[in-house]
Amino acid sequence: MIPMQIGTPADFAAARTCFAAADYTVEGVCRRLGIQTVYEFRSLRQGREGSPEVADPLDLLIRLFLDGAAVDAVLVHELLPPSGFEALTALGLLDRHPDDPGKYAASVLLYPTESLYIASDLGSDAPGLAREAQLNRPDRVYRAITPNTQVFLCRLPTTPCERFLDLCSGTGIAALVASRYAAHAWAVDITERSTRFAEFNARLNGIDNVTTLQGDLYEPVAGITFDRIAVHPPYVPATEQRYIYRDGGEDGEEVLWRIVARIPEHLRPGGRFFCTCAASDRSGAPLEQRIRAGLGKRHSEFDVVVVTHYEVHPSEFYYRMAAGGRISFAEAEERHRLFQSVQAEQTLYCSIVVQRHTTSRPAVTVRRKRGKMAECGDIEWLLDWSAAVAASDLVPELLDARPVLSPDARLHLTHQPQAGEWIAETCTVAIEHPFPRTVELSPSAALFLPRLDGTRTTREHLQQLQAEGEMSPEITPEAFAAFIRNLVTDGVVQLAGFRLPARSNGSQEAVGLESG
Repeated sequence: MIPMQIGTPADFAAARTCFAAADYTVEGVCRRLGIQTVYEFRSLRQGREGSPEVADPLDLLIRLFLDGAAVDAVLVHELLPPSGFEALTALGLLDRHPDDPGKYAASVLLYPTESLYIASDLGSDAPGLAREAQLNRPDRVYRAITPNTQVFLCRLPTTPCERFLDLCSGTGIAALVASRYAAHAWAVDITERSTRFAEFNARLNGIDNVTTLQGDLYEPVAGITFDRIAVHPPYVPATEQRYIYRDGGEDGEEVLWRIVARIPEHLRPGGRFFCTCAASDRSGAPLEQRIRAGLGKRHSEFDVVVVTHYEVHPSEFYYRMAAGGRISFAEAEERHRLFQSVQAEQTLYCSIVVQRHTTSRPAVTVRRKRGKMAECGDIEWLLDWSAAVAASDLVPELLDARPVLSPDARLHLTHQPQAGEWIAETCTVAIEHPFPRTVELSPSAALFLPRLDGTRTTREHLQQLQAEGEMSPEITPEAFAAFIRNLVTDGVVQLAGFRLPARSNGSQEAVGLESG
């Protein structure tokens, strides 16, 4: 039984009007609380600084639906318009507090994010109307404004597609965001509670091209294929399942491998699968190779890209948790033995992208470490470029292209004294965006890179370098094009048609393996 009520379209419209009139929007909340994004929100119980007094409708909605605090009934009636109050109570979002009938409290968390309004279950830091037992139920619907959720959503492209599938959907946030660019989106979760929350959220936002279904992973969409599949699965190692949204079996990967195994059944040619999760490298089997193996006999039809956000030895991570009092040292030791038994070398918090080929060509398997400002478009660029190189050596195209040195490239030279002068010993070009890379070059090769300003073709650069005696006449156009191709792969050089997307200011690092 969910705490909300599926009301009439008029009820949902009146609730949206109430929120908008109070400036209960991402921008309004962030301005009021002095934060940059709603993903930085901390409740009063979590130690947020500032006055707890309620001075206007925006303060009231923050206290009720983000802080989960009870507010005096007189103040609620004073600050909420009658139409808004009636809508919120009709939808079951607001009621008298059972322990203090002189106050109102919320039945759910409800917050603006991604230009939507999303409801999820209350928590111990924002209890609202919930009793203690309700705050820790195993099918709890976790909030969609965690930093890890932000990372997940930031990795999803916003280009048009026909069919979008959000697995392990929780609040349905990914499907609801996708409803803007997908002809139709499906939100699937194993719990009835999440499915009902997702349906409520779709109606709250007036969205009619999202279907919410309850079932185990792909079962509710058997026989349907998709252009895009997105999943933020449970990935926290747990010997016993306490929270369905969070716990992913003993090594945290049980749900992930069940999802990967059925990608061939449900991903269309040209379609892409996106996953943000924690998983591990094993002895002799890095994660990207494990993903490929998990695709089964048809793995050669797919490209696999893994971009790591950070890496840590699993035992180190859990001992840190024990030192911080989040788990016992006995639990940390138990998890250490488990990861040792499966030969886990390191745990990765990462983004995984799998693409199905549209034509017969060699498969691509790529792994990179994420730069601080990398975004979804950068991962898609890496996949597009790697697939293009796999399909063709690109030599003719590269010779006629006009390469441009990345503005993020940095040259590092070390010298040693010899015969009374400094002699170049090593030369590297480093790049931090989008993926940190260090490329070793000869000093002469590195020093010509600033000439790559987009005004000359690769062929013209080679001809000029050879005419100036800066490059051996034995270097063929094909070899020089291959050199440029490798620099593009490393992000040092960019080409028209394969330019890296412009960076926004919203990228952030992922924050925790233990979060959902």
